[in-house]
Amino acid sequence: MKRTLMALVYLCLLFNGQATFAQGPAYLCTPDDPDFEAYHYREHIPRCKRNVSESDKREVAARWGIPASEYKKYHYDHIVSLCVGGSNALSNLQPRLPEKKLEKDKVEWATCRAMDRGEMTQAEAVARLRSLRVDHPNQ
Repeated sequence: MKRTLMALVYLCLLFNGQATFAQGPAYLCTPDDPDFEAYHYREHIPRCKRNVSESDKREVAARWGIPASEYKKYHYDHIVSLCVGGSNALSNLQPRLPEKKLEKDKVEWATCRAMDRGEMTQAEAVARLRSLRVDHPNQ
């Protein structure tokens, strides 16, 4: 049942024009995820609690070419935020300077409020947040 549900969510993301194979997986939380917390929203979306360790941050920083001596200057932000159903997978994390993270936070908060009111689907929210992904942590 769980696999069927996740396959259905993935197909919805794929075929509603909001996500494509070129964008890669959305890294959504699943009920099998060790960080799974509860289901949220009308869509019954699995939600994970935040669990990003210092070693996770160092690994993400290294993947992005940030020297080990500078990794603490950055915030480690979920590309698909937890409130939308994102996971703590390292591939769903990106380093951002604090002032740049605040810009994305505003969009995240509005997106999650829209999902809570039933005005936006998870697929639409994932597409919106993935469009904010940066190629460089200083963007």
